[in-house]
Amino acid sequence: MTIEQLYHKVSEARLGSGVVIDLAARDEAGWSLLHIAALKGDQKNAEWLVAQGADVDSRTSLDFTPSDIAIQSLEFDLAEYFHSAAEHHKT
Repeated sequence: MTIEQLYHKVSEARLGSGVVIDLAARDEAGWSLLHIAALKGDQKNAEWLVAQGADVDSRTSLDFTPSDIAIQSLEFDLAEYFHSAAEHHKT
């Protein structure tokens, strides 16, 4: 299953369907589920993934964090959320 295919299961899992999501899943370029959420501007799934323990500091093979991807996608509120979540995670 590709990371995109797995991402489509996140909403189901978030809604309590019993679908199990591998929060550590990555594709060959190092993209995580949070990177996909950032690309899509999907705040609900991003927040759920973070609450489940997804790594907000994860980096792609080109060293991009989910926050970086959100900024590139002009999803500034989501980028700020990731930044805040990362700061909270450090404390």
